[in-house]
Amino acid sequence: MEMLTYFFGPIGILLGVNLLLFASTARQLTCGLWKRDDVKSTTER
Repeated sequence: MEMLTYFFGPIGILLGVNLLLFASTARQLTCGLWKRDDVKSTTER
């Protein structure tokens, strides 16, 4: 049982970070597609 905790601990953390990054990037992409005016204003700076 200890091997399972040692094995799934780091992998669980990596999966959590990946899910957070995926959620943030997906939200940015959807917001960028829905609000293209905001994206243009930010890129023109």
